[in-house]
Amino acid sequence: MVRRLMGGPARNDRDRIAVIAEASAAAGAATGSELSYAELDRSARTVAAWLSEQCVPGDRVLLLSPLGPEIVKNFFGCLYAGVVPVVAPVPTGRDHHLARATGIAFDSGARVVLTDVGSLSPVHEWLSQDGMEELVCVATDVVELGDPGDPVDVVRGPADAAVLCYGSAVGELVATEIGYAALEQGLARTRAAFGVTADDRLLSWLPPDNYTGLMNVLTALSAGATAVLMPTRDLARDPVRWLELVDRHRVTISGGAATAFARCARAVEERLPTGLDLSCWRIAYTPSTLLDPAVLGRFADAVAPLGFDPAALRTTYCLPEATFLVSSSTPGRAPVGTRVSATALEERTLVESERPEDPVLVGAGRVERLDVRVVDPESGRELPDRRVGEVWVRGSGLARGYWGHEVESRRSFDARLDDGQDGFVRTGDLGVLDAGELYVLGRADGMLTVSGRTLRAHDVEREVAERFPGLGAHRASVFTVPVGREEVVVVQEVEHHDLDELRSLAAALRSWLRRRTRVRFGSVVFLGPGMPAIGCDRARRALMRDLFVARAAEPVYEELDADVRRRYRPPLGTARRSHVRIAV
Repeated sequence: MVRRLMGGPARNDRDRIAVIAEASAAAGAATGSELSYAELDRSARTVAAWLSEQCVPGDRVLLLSPLGPEIVKNFFGCLYAGVVPVVAPVPTGRDHHLARATGIAFDSGARVVLTDVGSLSPVHEWLSQDGMEELVCVATDVVELGDPGDPVDVVRGPADAAVLCYGSAVGELVATEIGYAALEQGLARTRAAFGVTADDRLLSWLPPDNYTGLMNVLTALSAGATAVLMPTRDLARDPVRWLELVDRHRVTISGGAATAFARCARAVEERLPTGLDLSCWRIAYTPSTLLDPAVLGRFADAVAPLGFDPAALRTTYCLPEATFLVSSSTPGRAPVGTRVSATALEERTLVESERPEDPVLVGAGRVERLDVRVVDPESGRELPDRRVGEVWVRGSGLARGYWGHEVESRRSFDARLDDGQDGFVRTGDLGVLDAGELYVLGRADGMLTVSGRTLRAHDVEREVAERFPGLGAHRASVFTVPVGREEVVVVQEVEHHDLDELRSLAAALRSWLRRRTRVRFGSVVFLGPGMPAIGCDRARRALMRDLFVARAAEPVYEELDADVRRRYRPPLGTARRSHVRIAV
């Protein structure tokens, strides 16, 4: 199985380049490295031989390295040894990475840590500080691991766990457990959708602990293609470097979040690079969920002088539960964007609109090779076209469950329609089908149900940023709390504002939200700078709600609905002087 995932059509051409790893632009004169399929195979078998002396099949092994050749070698070494690779962020000084790495280590029950020499110091420090000195830790690029020998014949069933992919649900670390057969089938589905062959070059800059970043690399290698690895932080330092590497390595497939396309567009508009040829880029993909279609149009216009073909743009819907790709837009055709009535959408119905102030939904394409339904999550009834419900998926190549969460696994991975059809996976995403086109609206737990109407928290947060640029660069977090009814709370981190300015901003924010949404937004909370930086909207929203309910964050100013104040705040007479609380 490992050989099938490492080379595919390239098995008879072991000198073919498997991995090109670019050095960080911050490294100055440092150069990158290449690995042929033969070198990757030998290195992986060396790791496997060492792991076989430390572990038994089924043990979990923590991989703590940045995106580069070492983490690829170690991943395949785990598969050869029959142990389960668990990719986590390198525990640097950033609180989020430290907490996430610690949570993953304890939740997975890992026995061994594989890292690289560049990460060894922070990893050792993290292990000693968090009381995990008993874990065996080795930097596989500097320690002599011995003779690779022949591949170990490890007996593992097709349903046994091949990899654990950690995500975050409601602020809690949850690992999706993907079996060997599901991994093969999911990668085959992705290769077919993108038409990946051994002649392709796939560039990835996503961190390896992001399941999409991991699947990018595995998709390339399983096709016998070449994976080009760009250091993750380089995109933030210089977005144009992404374009430069596409040109340098004649990359055919690459993508990522819409924010990356937006950064590139801004950088190119400020200074058009010279001498770049992007005509090789045949698939530039991005998730369709909560996508602003103007971002793709702006990117296409900005890089058109560099030979980029707008027909290369593709939208996707990907899930670890589905082992990556569920759907993608039609090749060679612009992704489908539909302007819809915001009022009808709040009533969970898709109705086209010509009003310019209404939102545009971007389709995730047509679903191939999987059975996708839109379902009323309460009754289990399948919904007709243009009715919003939860997206359910059925077919081959799906994950087997959530690691260590048996109750949630049974609820999500063995769902049954009200007519008895079973075997569905509940995705937790809201979506709608329209003549075969799938639109994904976001996480169900990112919806606000107020006064019988449903609003997307993401839309409210985006509109706050657009309408009130004076609030600064930090994004608002919008959620509801129960007070006999659901009351909406807007939490906004602000920089330096005086009290009169905050009072005016709070009044203006509440007034505009009431007019715009036709529901009562009675509570606005302003926090000072310094909150944890969390990129995931869902995780950030959950954190802010927890902090608000637990009174764990000290606001610099807030205006609260009277019922919210009575339930979630002490009496006004006990308020501390370091901030102001007003009940309205």
